[in-house]
Amino acid sequence: MPAGSGTRAGRSRSCPTALFSSPPGVFHACNPRDSVHWQFKMLFVAPEWLAAASPGERTPVWRQGVRCLHGRAYETLMARTADCLMGSASPLAKESGVLELFAALGGIAARGRRPAGASGERAGLRQVREYLQAHFLDRVALAALEAVSGLSRYYVVKLFKKEYGVPPHVYQTMLRVNYAEKELRRRRDLAAVAQDAGFYDQSHFTKTFRSHVGVTPEVYQKAHM
Repeated sequence: MPAGSGTRAGRSRSCPTALFSSPPGVFHACNPRDSVHWQFKMLFVAPEWLAAASPGERTPVWRQGVRCLHGRAYETLMARTADCLMGSASPLAKESGVLELFAALGGIAARGRRPAGASGERAGLRQVREYLQAHFLDRVALAALEAVSGLSRYYVVKLFKKEYGVPPHVYQTMLRVNYAEKELRRRRDLAAVAQDAGFYDQSHFTKTFRSHVGVTPEVYQKAHM
């Protein structure tokens, strides 16, 4: 893996479980040995987004040299993040997935804006919960939750899950499913309910609804006629 921008050139050997990270401006090439067939997934994240996610961090991973991590846990996390980004997940779920990935890489600081004391944290988290309850049908971003809570987005995700048992994007999905249940009991068209509840399409709606309720929307609606 050749490197530039003031970083000494070097090579690292990859394997099926390897995960590489490199800072912006570093030249790199990923080439297989002896024409061996291989595939890999690459994720580009704007340094500005990561800096906002981890304010106050002096030496985050994306400013360090090329790093190589090995292990099935890293491989699984990267694959899950890529699938989430390319799929029909909500913007909040996608941002949270990227945060989880970089937290595992050590590139998200356990610092940032955090009110002193448990009471300050809980007050901020209540603001997040109330905001989600009022805007669960919208395309909510972590920046909005950061603004209403006074917590950095890293702490929004971490502390919300600790306080309420699920991260903000799952809580939003639960609110959408609850809304869909009410609308289905009103005998509304399934496709219209899926759209109004904020799901990408009816297939996404069906899969998510069944994972939370245990049956498909169609079965649920028929049972409540």
